[in-house]
Amino acid sequence: MFQMLRHRFALYCIVVLVAGCGGGSGGGGSGGGGMGATLDLPYLPWTKPYITGCGENCTSTALYAAPAGNLSVTNLPRLRTSDLPFAPIAHNFVGHQRLLVGVDHVNRPLADLPIVGSRKGLNLHYGTLQGLIDRPTLIDYFASGYRGEPVERFANRPEVRLIGPHTARDVDLVTHTLQLLNTALPEDFTITSLETMPTQSLRHTVDAEGYYVASGEERDNTIYIEFLPVGALYTQDAGATAWTNTDGHTVTSAYIQMSEEAPAYHDDRNARILLAHELLHALGLNHVGFIFDSILLDGPPIFWARQGDLYQPMSLLYPADRAALTALYRDLAPGEDYRALGPWAGTATHLHGNGPFTGFGVILQNGFAEPWAYGPLPAEDLANSTAISGTVTWDGGLLGFSDQQRPVAGDATLRVTLATLTGTADFTNLETWAGSPGTFAPGSGTRWGDGDLGYSIAVRGNTFHQTGGDDGVVTGIFTGPSHEGATGIVERADLTGAFGATRKM
Repeated sequence: MFQMLRHRFALYCIVVLVAGCGGGSGGGGSGGGGMGATLDLPYLPWTKPYITGCGENCTSTALYAAPAGNLSVTNLPRLRTSDLPFAPIAHNFVGHQRLLVGVDHVNRPLADLPIVGSRKGLNLHYGTLQGLIDRPTLIDYFASGYRGEPVERFANRPEVRLIGPHTARDVDLVTHTLQLLNTALPEDFTITSLETMPTQSLRHTVDAEGYYVASGEERDNTIYIEFLPVGALYTQDAGATAWTNTDGHTVTSAYIQMSEEAPAYHDDRNARILLAHELLHALGLNHVGFIFDSILLDGPPIFWARQGDLYQPMSLLYPADRAALTALYRDLAPGEDYRALGPWAGTATHLHGNGPFTGFGVILQNGFAEPWAYGPLPAEDLANSTAISGTVTWDGGLLGFSDQQRPVAGDATLRVTLATLTGTADFTNLETWAGSPGTFAPGSGTRWGDGDLGYSIAVRGNTFHQTGGDDGVVTGIFTGPSHEGATGIVERADLTGAFGATRKM
């Protein structure tokens, strides 16, 4: 028997929000010690202070933490459907102006990690820190959404179809939002298929009262997304709506309508938040209570720069959202009681490399590794740089965790020929350690695999992606005012890593 569920997000909420809510994520900490000058360690959110007066007849001032800007894609290369396998890239458009690839972990005090070694101008950090989401918190999150009912989700990796007339910006929006969700999905469920079908529509399956009736045109294991004028939505105060078809507790297909006239649609950050909110519904998660920091709240707070004590990460999903999506698709089966969730630790093991123009690392928590990398936003695209010419080399290191959850470290060298905007990313002298890596001293571990990985890369703007070479996916960015740094992540079945390098003079 099929069950039709509807999740509606009202347009009036969005109208109230857009005028009074900005993007927010900020920074702090310092990377002192070890190798001298290094990039500020990210104690997220990245905030910047500002001074505000207390009234017309008041001379005193107060210091506030102002949002430093969150998730801008201005001037970044527009994504295509073929970019879906790569990691998400964004920057915060004001404040510290940092370019990020992968996931930013809100309120992770990485400055508390000890420096255990150094490599090619990088400080290397390793240690365990307390996280934000433990098992009781995660169970409460599920309980708030499912209210005692069994969990619902797709049984297999879903595909996505973008249907109906759409623009290149719509493709970019959908691709980037899926990339953001993929960072929290286990490898077997990351969404790797995005098909565009501009002549197909499912708008006729929704009646005037908002009820959805499967037409038989829907393909199993597929999420459909359609952008519509407000007059075509079932009700004109809806900014976006998601319906799911279920067989028992297994989601078989889903349909998302999004208004192309809603204020949120015209704001890059808010459009991604709204679409991610509906995609989480399509994937099986429900609205949660206001005791949580989450983009699954019902109403305007999903767009707020700050909920409770947390600013929203640049990668959109709050820690509870990330943990719930990971646990739902890795540890719980369709129809299972969420209280059957096994152990879920609130602590995480961190690897972190820190140099003058790059910060990068991997967090390992509950067997799930999440890579990230960031650095200062360059003043111009690499192709337009007047500070470099010919073939340019960046030299540094890689840190990661193997599929056995063991630390991995090695060297990283990137070369780019500016005339062709192509090059190579090579990771060599790769070693692993069965326990603590100590200082990561070369030769102190055992060889990982055959000891090296090599990829061909292509540059777009200040980003690069692998175009060939060994198995895996490489996503990277150039950082620093004059592209002094290069950093990014490597994702393979046997390695989740991040790397950073400094340009040779």
